Amino acid sequence: MSIKEDIKANIKELFNFSTSDTAPYGSDVSAGTFECADCGYAMSTQSTKSLPPCPKYNESMHTKNGWKIKTGQGDAKDDPYPNGR
Repeated sequence: MSIKEDIKANIKELFNFSTSDTAPYGSDVSAGTFECADCGYAMSTQSTKSLPPCPKYNESMHTKNGWKIKTGQGDAKDDPYPNGR
């Protein structure tokens, strides 16, 4: 496992992310529908290199800092910026 893969795995584990159903903020994702892992806010997006934070972000309420993948493929396997830039 490369250092980048190890760091990505540790971050996802820290935030209780499942690589198959949740993508952290800043992820490179394909087009799809996403739901905030903390508050349930839903959004659709085209493919993007940096999945934005929830527009209802509030540090006291948003501890998972990611999106549940409802449709689409979610976090790209070879995401060059798994945690944003």
